Amino acid sequence: MLSWWEETALLDYDVAVVGGGIVGLSTACELLERRPALRVLVLERGPLPSGASGRNAGFACYGSASEILADGQGEGVARAQELVGERWRGLQRLRERVGDEALGYEELPGYDLLGPAQGEVAERLPELNAWLRPVLGFDAYAPDPEGLARMGFPRARVPWLVRSRGEGALHPGRMLRALQARAQRLGATLLSGVEVEQLEAHPGGARLWVRRAHPAGRLCLRAPQVAVTTNAFAPALVPGLDVVPGRGQVLLTAALPGGHPLQGTFHHDGGDLYFRGVGDRVLLGGGRHSDVAGETQLEMATTPAIQGLLERFLAEVVLPGRPVAIERRWAGIMAFGSQRAPIVERRAPHLVVGVRMSGMGVALGSRVAERLAALLLG
Repeated sequence: MLSWWEETALLDYDVAVVGGGIVGLSTACELLERRPALRVLVLERGPLPSGASGRNAGFACYGSASEILADGQGEGVARAQELVGERWRGLQRLRERVGDEALGYEELPGYDLLGPAQGEVAERLPELNAWLRPVLGFDAYAPDPEGLARMGFPRARVPWLVRSRGEGALHPGRMLRALQARAQRLGATLLSGVEVEQLEAHPGGARLWVRRAHPAGRLCLRAPQVAVTTNAFAPALVPGLDVVPGRGQVLLTAALPGGHPLQGTFHHDGGDLYFRGVGDRVLLGGGRHSDVAGETQLEMATTPAIQGLLERFLAEVVLPGRPVAIERRWAGIMAFGSQRAPIVERRAPHLVVGVRMSGMGVALGSRVAERLAALLLG
């Protein structure tokens, strides 16, 4: 049985946010920046954020040239422009909220490694810049033959290198720590290791039933408004969402004697492979396009097939001819769907959702949080 003190002070909030990753923490910050007196609760099912917020590659980017062209062809130029604009504004908001030092942010060029069949992308850079100039305010993309030669990528595999402006890299762990600290300074209550197993509507809003969170057993928290920001895990609480999980696998090399030439963030195969330098190490991720069915799942694990693909790409393209030891491997869970844009909508009088970042949560998280706060505050 709960104590009277618990019952009268610790169970009721104005807004409950389910999910303590980038979007959830940013939503808590946004709400309290707008209305400091709100009682805001953030619930995270694990001791650390459970999806991809702390397990991504740390790219602070708005999209590679080949990726944006594919989006324009698939969903239309206007939709591609809108998505790039949301990513760009989201990145600026994240940097403003906690500061570059706290994020471990470095302003670095982005690069798109184009394969032999991608000559059309190189030819269409002026067209792509014209698409995005009204959104970004500058010409984003330019060919970089000097960079191609300097970084030593094999010309047979990478005939063209495209450089992008206005991008960078950050430290995902430091980003989460900074967002947690910001939310707590503003007055949010953050609870980790608390899994919401059921959302239940009632006349005053919603009941959130959580398990193994208290000696009393199953516990009920209450709030007039709830935001679900658990990305790929959201359908467990909100059925019917157009959300499909996508596992992203990553490896990190051991320290490389003499360092490496990789000063930037790098994409290949339309963003399906990506890498960057992390100090004197190299981080490489992706490969799910080689086994989409196998990687459409919620299990946080690496596999020999994808890791083997990453190791071959590392040896043949990223650092050709250099022996490299792998120090660490991990995976994170992203969310995709029939469209690239996030789902940000009200699903019930007491419930809003902000999910489906399509692998761009670092860029989109703060912008999604702004839209969620507007929905929650009405």
